[in-house]
Amino acid sequence: MDGAHGWQALYSASNESAYDVNSTENKAAGLSSHSTTFAGASFQIDFMGSAITLFGTAAPDIYTTALDGGNANSGAPADGVLAQYTSLDLKPHTLVLNVTGNQGLQFTAANITIGVGYPGYVLLLLSMV
Repeated sequence: MDGAHGWQALYSASNESAYDVNSTENKAAGLSSHSTTFAGASFQIDFMGSAITLFGTAAPDIYTTALDGGNANSGAPADGVLAQYTSLDLKPHTLVLNVTGNQGLQFTAANITIGVGYPGYVLLLLSMV
């Protein structure tokens, strides 16, 4: 899928400039990023933690983020940070990013602060390739 109609996956060590899910020749390799120019594209991250930071690039005011169903905050990227929520209660959270403009947004990573050692915690090791 191209970034004008949804999310386009890009890989830093791929021989192709963009990963094509329909191709049998390309291989996803390296760090991934996901970009779009589609107003209406969105993603959701469900996490257990006390903070989350989304990294990437975008023009101001072309996306919103909302935590746990709260009010949408207009995007104001700075120094590679798309959004940051800190000092959260250590419990399950849901963060939604909605693209509202078509100037282009690239999501590269999320940093989630978790609580290790708290009663009921489960540590999962996940890797996106």
